[in-house]
Amino acid sequence: MKINRYALKNDVTRRQLEECGFVPGGSCLLRDAVLYRSHFIADKYGRFSIRIVFKDAIDDWNDLDNVLVMEDDFGIRYNAFYRHDNDRKAFPTLRHVIEEYNSFMDAQPYLERIED
Repeated sequence: MKINRYALKNDVTRRQLEECGFVPGGSCLLRDAVLYRSHFIADKYGRFSIRIVFKDAIDDWNDLDNVLVMEDDFGIRYNAFYRHDNDRKAFPTLRHVIEEYNSFMDAQPYLERIED
């Protein structure tokens, strides 16, 4: 199971981001961000969220510094998502979160997948 990487498409505007559900202000990832959006995943595996923020400049964005996957039941970063040495097939919860993450990020019109 692979976590996909994403980049911001060229010439994305603030208005386009707001039309995609971004709201002014920050979140727990970056309190002083100008825009943020949360996507929630809740099912038999628990409650998780994907938090995406934009800093002052819309084009200053990357999927490592501006995206946070949270384990909402505990209010902390979902550390298993960020470990690259895990055998991801052994963890159904992790596999599910990765699938949801990839599906959500693939559907965002302002992002493009970075191919390896």
